[in-house]
Formats: sequence, C-alpha cells, structure tokens
Amino acid sequence: MLYAPIETAIKITAEEQAILQNKTVGIVGLSVGQSIALTLAMERSCGELRLADFDTAELSNLNRIRTGISSLGLRKTVIAAREIAEIDPFLKVKIFSEGLTQENIDVFFDDGKKIDLLVEVCDGLDVKVISRFKARSMGIPVVMDTNDRGMLDVERFDLEPETPDPAWACRGP
Repeated sequence: MLYAPIETAIKITAEEQAILQNKTVGIVGLSVGQSIALTLAMERSCGELRLADFDTAELSNLNRIRTGISSLGLRKTVIAAREIAEIDPFLKVKIFSEGLTQENIDVFFDDGKKIDLLVEVCDGLDVKVISRFKARSMGIPVVMDTNDRGMLDVERFDLEPETPDPAWACRGP
C-alpha cells in the first residue's frame, strides 16, 4: 500500500517508499528515542517500530518527550505508541515495556522478522553493550546518539562484519 503524496514524496520516490514500508526499526531508550520514533512515523520511513524502555514518565522527562503532565507515571513505551497511533494508526508498533533485557533481546531483534536498523539511545552501559553484541552477530547497523557532548556513533555491522568486537568499550587500556 502506498500513501498519498506528501512532502516526503519530493524526497522519497514511490519505489523507495515501497522498500521502506517493509523495514523494521528497533529503538532502545525513549527519552530521546521518542522523538526519533515520532519522526519515523511522520515521515513513514518504516513499516514497523519496536520500542524498548523500562522507565515511566517523570516530571524531569517533559523537556525530552512529547507528552503532558497527565502522562506522568505511564510507561514511556505506552506514551510513544499512543503518539504514533495518532500520527499513523496503520504503522505496526511493538513495545517492550521492560526495556531490552537478556530475556527479550532475541525477540526484540528477530520475532520472525529481523530488525533492519537499531537506534540505541539508552543510558545503561550494559544495554549498550549487549545490544551491540547482538547487532554485530546479526549484521544489523546501529545508530547511537548520546547527549554527552553531542556524540553520534554509527556501526555498520551489515557492511563491515569484520568490525572489531564491540566489547572494546569494556576493556581497559
């Protein structure tokens, strides 16, 4: 199904839209990741989103997530899924409200359809490491953003499978 021509039609051809609607993007961390998920929904840049975050909305999050005080205490995954449903009710969204864990990582990355891209914007070092190990083993590219000095990291595990082991970040000098 192709969608009505919108501004993205100027940037994305019908053929590219057909390819993108079959892509699955996994997003880990929804303080920053929510805006990424909403942008993907608005631009109709994928056919499925998988959202993982264990946290609930707190007053201190309102400068980073699109919600109001009525959502305080709700799971960030639920808030993001509701916003996406308002933008595009046909976009498939799967939520992992316990965050990305050793118990659910296999399903998050491949529940019959492998994710095509991992966007990792979480705070936990443990999750950053296990998600990279998994992405590397499956040849999935990773885009990571951190608010620490505006660092952006792109790991092309799909194009560069010989990329050194992501555990380098855990080793000392």
